[in-house]
Amino acid sequence: MLFNSLEYLIFLSVVFLLFWGLVRLRLARVVLLFVASYLFYISWNPAYILLIAGSTLLDYLCGGLIDRTDDPRRRKLYLFFSVAGNLGLLGYFKYANFFWRSGRDLAGLLGLDVASLPASFDILLPAGISFYTFASMSYTLDIYRREIRACRDLLEYALYVAFFPQLVAGPIVRAREFLPQLETRPALSLERAGGALFLILKGMLKKVVIADYLAVNLVDRVYDNPSWYSSGEVAVAIFAYSLQIYYDFSAYTDIARGSALLFGFELPENFRRPYQSQNVAEFWQRWHMTLSRWIRDYLYISLGGSRGTRLATYRNLIVTWLLMGLWHGASWTFVAWGGFYALALSLNHLRRERAGGKRPGRVDGWRGAWRTALTLTIVTGAWIPFRSPTFGGMLDVLGRLVAGDPGFGQITPSLWVVFALGWAIQLSPARWVEGAQRQFVRLPAPVKGAVAAGIGAALLQLAEAMPVPFIYFQF
Repeated sequence: MLFNSLEYLIFLSVVFLLFWGLVRLRLARVVLLFVASYLFYISWNPAYILLIAGSTLLDYLCGGLIDRTDDPRRRKLYLFFSVAGNLGLLGYFKYANFFWRSGRDLAGLLGLDVASLPASFDILLPAGISFYTFASMSYTLDIYRREIRACRDLLEYALYVAFFPQLVAGPIVRAREFLPQLETRPALSLERAGGALFLILKGMLKKVVIADYLAVNLVDRVYDNPSWYSSGEVAVAIFAYSLQIYYDFSAYTDIARGSALLFGFELPENFRRPYQSQNVAEFWQRWHMTLSRWIRDYLYISLGGSRGTRLATYRNLIVTWLLMGLWHGASWTFVAWGGFYALALSLNHLRRERAGGKRPGRVDGWRGAWRTALTLTIVTGAWIPFRSPTFGGMLDVLGRLVAGDPGFGQITPSLWVVFALGWAIQLSPARWVEGAQRQFVRLPAPVKGAVAAGIGAALLQLAEAMPVPFIYFQF
């Protein structure tokens, strides 16, 4: 059930009406959201609901055991069971084929006979497994660090793990952000409802008008057959992918946050104008912010962060970012993408060291514009291995990029309009969108409804015949 489908809007509307009909009954509304969340996931693959249930039960039990003992050895043992269980699920379903193929290819290079071995196994990647395992694992890690107490109510914890707006592609919500919101009875004001509707409509517009249009009419075509396009067209497609992945993923986040807000839940912000960053480190403070914080808090700092020697700091950065790349996908191109950022962030750290440890501040004027343009170019270049299914495909795209053919004949006027619109919105001040949201919220309810109906009708005309899946569903 895709967010950008009529089925989801019907599902959301039904759950919304039932929820507010039961809002005075705390247990009933929690049960409703839990059942709705499991039904939402079952629509993807009924069998894999057992994985969510298993991960939920494991971490609920391990979290309670950790919380109830002060014995360091037992605490570490229970934490080990939690982490091993979650990473075991993730490793099998997401990486078993990757490591098998890599080992098989290596054995072949060493001259061993691998012809009789299967090329891969029939393993279907469960939707959202990278997200809900990280969310559930953070719960036991926080209890182990004594930052939160264990949740005593299994149903509430199960709802936290499976809450349908953020289940499949985030944002990665932590238990300490979600569970306290269950303690108070929600109240839906016209202002909150207007804000929720604005987020959902904004997300739908981002997805359909910009992300899907660029994907179907340019990006996918160029990456599938780069030899059919000129260097200029390939360059436009590469920058168009920067737009596609931002508008696609931030659209999901907007719809998730808007959907959650309809039930009284505040989900954390996940994007903050990332392409306005003036260095690579700032980019990762603005892009997929909940994942960046998760990786920093539970991986980089656990490895030692920057507290050790200079060599240890760079080692921690490299290990963190190679694993960050692998988290995004079971392919060596994703590892290469992570390795690129390991190098870029190490150089950024070295530059900061030479500046006496002071973080570089933002600058205005032409100097700031130059930094933003350079960072955008670096980030866009890094998306090439991310988007390419193989190294061969990546080299084909890069080969056409430097072929010296500057023509743009296959870039239609409508593509130029959407391309320019995407960059204009992304590089505009955030206060413009915030102002538009305030104005929308202030509109009378009938006018809001008319605007929503008009946008909905336009989206039906502009949308592809079949809803285009969100990019991060594959992670």
